[in-house]
Amino acid sequence: MREGLETNIRNLQEELDNYKAQVKQYLNFNSSEGLIIGATNSATGEEESFRTVIDNHSLSFQYNATTVAAITDNQLSINNARINNDMQIGRFYF
Repeated sequence: MREGLETNIRNLQEELDNYKAQVKQYLNFNSSEGLIIGATNSATGEEESFRTVIDNHSLSFQYNATTVAAITDNQLSINNARINNDMQIGRFYF
């Protein structure tokens, strides 16, 4: 009985380790940056070009470790934007 229990525990640990590895490929948390959402190359362990970072003060979108858009202090800041149809700023339509 004890061997069966130990086998079950090893199997569950292996399943948990696999699950954690899958999640870590897309989600990471550290105290200096916050929650990081973005794929990691499973072969090299390096982050891909795009990622989203969420912390207590902002939501930012990064490309090659440079913030290209962010929401912080009730403002959206974006370096370049393409509007496909309509845009409204206050009462003005473009």
